[in-house]
Amino acid sequence: MSASVRRDPAVRQNPGIKRIRRVPGQEAREFAKAFGRHFRIARLKTGLSQETVALAGDFDRTYISLIERGQREPRLSFFIRLCETVNASPVDLLAAVLIERARALPTARGVRSAGPGSEKPSEPSKRS
Repeated sequence: MSASVRRDPAVRQNPGIKRIRRVPGQEAREFAKAFGRHFRIARLKTGLSQETVALAGDFDRTYISLIERGQREPRLSFFIRLCETVNASPVDLLAAVLIERARALPTARGVRSAGPGSEKPSEPSKRS
């Protein structure tokens, strides 16, 4: 148990609170993959190839490929340049990544959060 869990009085006093256990580095890899997916979508919407984006942003083409596959995490200055080359708002791109990750993470009670349109269909009425 980590020191922060032992010291957190809310966790000690309320046994109903479940801590989300993560493998070190797992969350970073998941964010990198989510970012890569959303960056690829933005790039394809503009109709640009990886090579065109690389040339416009002064990147190596393989770096763009690695980002899209979630194997690299761009630092902030590269992130801004990447967004500028595909005419995407950095805020919108990050928001899409955060929304995707929020939907994928379990809630405190261990139930996955429901996204829009995930309501149960109404049951047909039974006529007797």
